[in-house]
Amino acid sequence: MQMRVRPMAASAAIMQLRDSVEHPAVLNKMEKLDSAATQTASYAEMRGGPGAGIGITDTLAPTAEDLKNIRAKAWVSGGYQERYDETARAAWRQHYDTQLQALDQTVISPLAEAHLKRCGWLP
Repeated sequence: MQMRVRPMAASAAIMQLRDSVEHPAVLNKMEKLDSAATQTASYAEMRGGPGAGIGITDTLAPTAEDLKNIRAKAWVSGGYQERYDETARAAWRQHYDTQLQALDQTVISPLAEAHLKRCGWLP
């Protein structure tokens, strides 16, 4: 058990740090795009009349791929990617999740089901 605690804590800490770096980058970009859309729509409506800016602002909406790239760029530009081996962390996590799922299926679920039957909560 001790062999899993430290890597799990490190993996969780890395993912929390990653989220704290990437999430503000996405929010910042969305704020900039929203401001640009507002300014563009205002200008278009001033030049072309009410509703003229609606079609223009639709092109400013980021795609899922754009958001993924923003997150990745924030992580890399912060210098975090070079400080540890993400491939090794992800492989360890996948192996851990597989082991945890096996433990759940072979030990935890049968114990929970036996408990529920013993208490009369399951037929």
